[in-house]
Amino acid sequence: IWRLVPAGGRGRSVPRLDRLPPAELVALLSSPNGTLRDLAQRTVIERCTPPVATAPSATRTSETTAGFQAALEQAATADEPVTRATAVWTLALIGRLEESIVLAALDDSDPRVQAQAVAVSRLEVAAATAPSELPERIAKLTRLAASDAAADPDLALALACSLGGLAEPEAAAGIAALAARHRGDALLSQAIMAAFDPARVAALLAALPTEAARDGELTGRLAGIVTATGDPPLISGLVLDAIGPADSVPTAAGLAVLAEVAAALRGRGKSLTELTAAAGSKLAGGDLDRLVAAARAAAADPAADRPLALAAIRVLGSLPDADRGGKQADDLELLAMLLDASRPPEVQAAAVDALVQLADPSVAERLLTAWRTAGPATGRAIVDRLLGREAWAAAVLAAIGDGRLPPAALDAAARQRLLEHPTPAIREAAEKTLAAASGSRAEVLQAHSAALALAGDAARGMDVFTKRCSNCHRIGDLGHEVGPNLASVGNRSPAA
Repeated sequence: IWRLVPAGGRGRSVPRLDRLPPAELVALLSSPNGTLRDLAQRTVIERCTPPVATAPSATRTSETTAGFQAALEQAATADEPVTRATAVWTLALIGRLEESIVLAALDDSDPRVQAQAVAVSRLEVAAATAPSELPERIAKLTRLAASDAAADPDLALALACSLGGLAEPEAAAGIAALAARHRGDALLSQAIMAAFDPARVAALLAALPTEAARDGELTGRLAGIVTATGDPPLISGLVLDAIGPADSVPTAAGLAVLAEVAAALRGRGKSLTELTAAAGSKLAGGDLDRLVAAARAAAADPAADRPLALAAIRVLGSLPDADRGGKQADDLELLAMLLDASRPPEVQAAAVDALVQLADPSVAERLLTAWRTAGPATGRAIVDRLLGREAWAAAVLAAIGDGRLPPAALDAAARQRLLEHPTPAIREAAEKTLAAASGSRAEVLQAHSAALALAGDAARGMDVFTKRCSNCHRIGDLGHEVGPNLASVGNRSPAA
């Protein structure tokens, strides 16, 4: 092993760790040199581990351990967070971690130290004959999960792993609080909920804060975790718990669960109809019919609560054909209707995503038709989804070729996707179509110069503006301020 030192300098001396007294060895846990710090911790553990030896040597080890315990407890209050965390772990590994030390670490001002104390607690709680042996520790973990300190993602994940295996009701509340706090992070919130025993999903569902459960994001992720178990009683029980009694109105959270379960089952080549027939299933065919009908009604209702409408649209996109009761064509018409520019952008986007999940040959044409009246964001989403399938990409090029879709519908990234498409036929068609569609600005102006001789018609112009332009532009009280204000072009000449 080579050591680098300054020219003319001397290398730093390396202490004999096996000969240092406890206080000096533990002091090395504060070293900025990570390798030395790790070696010091390992040496402490080795010197505190009794060898296969006679009673006198075991006694000497016990005396040595007591000396290290005192030094480590002092290090657990050091200024540096890494020293405090290392001291707590070392005490745990030599079997001398007092409850007061770990409780103090759980209250530490640094979330990194708290996360390590939580990880230590996970091992100790798991090793306990019964979790009730550590009531104060469990209570502290639960309170910490609900505190502002749990905003730290590493601490939140450590808490989830520690609380996930506990059967106490407080554990479900702690996991729910963590998932709700981090629901904006899909991966983290799903990892947090995955730490909980799926068999106790009802407790976790009930513990979710109302605001967090209402939008359906968390309940949908939870449904994905439960559906992955492949357990019909567990999956059907989750659906029933989410949708409520037969005489209740389904919520956004309930429909989000239904959408996620339907999508997960479809991915496995199964359906909700099969789930209702499975042994031990708690979901009946009548429950399924009621839920699908409620989803259709909520999706079609322009006055429906936004989270409810979005969850309903996800249901219609996720259902296998076997669960549609022969109404596949009706669902296509409904989703296509939701692409209308009068619908909120979020609803249009959800409808686009739902349509592309349906294996129907008419989807591409419906989306191309909807592009003409769609807003900018929805238009980009339509093109992006269409380019995701080979047959649909060909349909896009055909629409550009026959004038149904303007070349401007493709931004630079979309053009590049087509020109570098993995299918040779698509690449060749893209090169021909896009080359023919692109012309110089002068050529375009010349082609439309005859319009300058036409008489203007303000009423017809307003009609065109309302249908084609108002999604992005505003004049007076009409339209939306997405693009530039067109009032500035009123004083220009016709040629300009």
